[in-house]
Amino acid sequence: MNYLPSIIISTSDDLLAQANLDSILTGLDLPTKSTHPDIITIDRLTGWGIDQIRRLHTVVLNRPIKANARAIVIHQAQNLTIEAQNSLLKILEEPPPSNTFILLADNLASLSDTIKSRCQIIRLNSNQIDPSNQIVISGKIGDNLNLSSQLSRDKGACLDTIKNQIVFFQKQLVKKPSLDTKHKIRLLQKSLSMINSNVNPTSALDFFFLSL
Repeated sequence: MNYLPSIIISTSDDLLAQANLDSILTGLDLPTKSTHPDIITIDRLTGWGIDQIRRLHTVVLNRPIKANARAIVIHQAQNLTIEAQNSLLKILEEPPPSNTFILLADNLASLSDTIKSRCQIIRLNSNQIDPSNQIVISGKIGDNLNLSSQLSRDKGACLDTIKNQIVFFQKQLVKKPSLDTKHKIRLLQKSLSMINSNVNPTSALDFFFLSL
């Protein structure tokens, strides 16, 4: 999926929000760790006031420090004050190149209509995670590659399946931490990034199965 420079992820499911955030960051060739210098985070620790947004006006005019892109991630964006939203709007009207704004919000009604009109809105809910519609990984590589071919016939459905699988694995990871599950999530995120970069979906899924 191609994303606009300004995105709102709307969901009350934290894991679902994180999975989609990670997918967008991966698509920007950024790591999913918020400690990266080109990922600017606004959240409960920083506060959602106008001072935090005013600092962005200077930051976004500079080139990214280490990567080719910068992500500005605003968690619980519905908590932004009216003054902060008005200040943010000035940036969203003409976002500087190499900057992507990602707002996570569980209550769109608290965001101004003008901000929403400047953003691509991704609405998600937990019902989208269908446990019966998972990628079944076989011990036989031939079976896995056949499945790769089947899943990649429809690019849109393939992307949805991968996102669904990422969230499924993330929920498993919370319940039972596992390096194997973490490895699979990273491979799926890479496959998603490959498809978003116009790599053939079959090749991207083959990469996932062959890298297990």
